[in-house]
Amino acid sequence: MKSLQNIPLTIVSPTNVDVPGFITLGLIKDPNYVSVPMPNKKQVQYWMVVFDRKTLKVLENFMFSDNSTVPSQLTPYLNNSDYFYVLTTRIMASTNVPTGSFYNWLISEGAGAGLKTIEQEFYALNCAAYNLFSYTFVNVFGPKVATSLEFYNFEDNRLVTALELMPIQIAGSNLYMPVQLH
Repeated sequence: MKSLQNIPLTIVSPTNVDVPGFITLGLIKDPNYVSVPMPNKKQVQYWMVVFDRKTLKVLENFMFSDNSTVPSQLTPYLNNSDYFYVLTTRIMASTNVPTGSFYNWLISEGAGAGLKTIEQEFYALNCAAYNLFSYTFVNVFGPKVATSLEFYNFEDNRLVTALELMPIQIAGSNLYMPVQLH
């Protein structure tokens, strides 16, 4: 039986309208390489992509601007660990920092130091001190088992996040788990 290998997961979160956003699974030279482009490259928005952990098929790929409400498109996947998601941003400013039920959901999903650093820097140093930010949060839906990964930066053209999808076997099925590079 052929053992499964880790698959590179790369996420590009732009803070500039001239920089494309995308998510890749694998490397360009790989026969199963997948590139998921950001649907809208001009607006200030969040970008959510939901993947099946068994097949790595993209199930949802949408942008949203409401920073206070959990998107309704996530309802079918909530509390189901057969899926993982990538949340990233496009040209975000201090007025777009998560609030309300969206903020509470991110915290309950395992967001922490990255999200709180963005909050603190904007609210303690004045929002004009740092104009734009990028934020990426990757996690498995369902019961929490320390799967969340978050990354952020300020004022750069893009945030490039390099992770891996590690195959693990659960109840006889191979599922991919987002992990830091090893």
